[in-house]
Amino acid sequence: MLADEALIRRQMAQPSVLRLHRALSRLKSTVTLLDTGAHPDDESSAMLATLSLRDGVRVVLLCSTRGEGGQNAIGPERGGDLAALRSREMEEAARVLDAGVTWIGHGPDDPVHDFGFSKSGIDTLRRWGHERVVERLVRAIRTERPDIVIPTFLDVPGQHGHHARDDAGEPGGRRAGRRSRRLPGAPGRRPAGLDRREILSARLVGQERVL
Repeated sequence: MLADEALIRRQMAQPSVLRLHRALSRLKSTVTLLDTGAHPDDESSAMLATLSLRDGVRVVLLCSTRGEGGQNAIGPERGGDLAALRSREMEEAARVLDAGVTWIGHGPDDPVHDFGFSKSGIDTLRRWGHERVVERLVRAIRTERPDIVIPTFLDVPGQHGHHARDDAGEPGGRRAGRRSRRLPGAPGRRPAGLDRREILSARLVGQERVL
């Protein structure tokens, strides 16, 4: 819950004309894009801001962990305290981008958590639980119903295991998300997806070719 002064500052930072402009900008597009990452701050904010604020795309950030295993050079927070801080930072960043946020992991006591550096996606999935991760991805896809799913990182040699999991697990979530029997009670969803080479090229040349 924000204090009154914080609420006033937020309202002043987003005057009515800006909120109206953003609401009308959404009429440009019916596309929903789901951007998947492993930790808070993994997202490519420049690309997402362009898609959301310029092109009217509905953007949702899906984050696997709360970042509790990360480093903190500017404060004493560690573990659960750091997870709460980084979660709040990501949610505030998403608000500026006019984007939504959904989480796969729920903090240090959850099996899907940031346990520190991992050398491979296989190791990460072994610790988190492959079926658990896919099930949560399916629920996110069923809830948000994206037309496009973009992994923030590619599964390449030397990649952080959490990031490799993000890339390797996402196709499984998309495939399972199409099959109603995987999670009964909700219709399947078939995101259009993007070729990973096109995503990488788009980032290198300035994001203009993403959609």
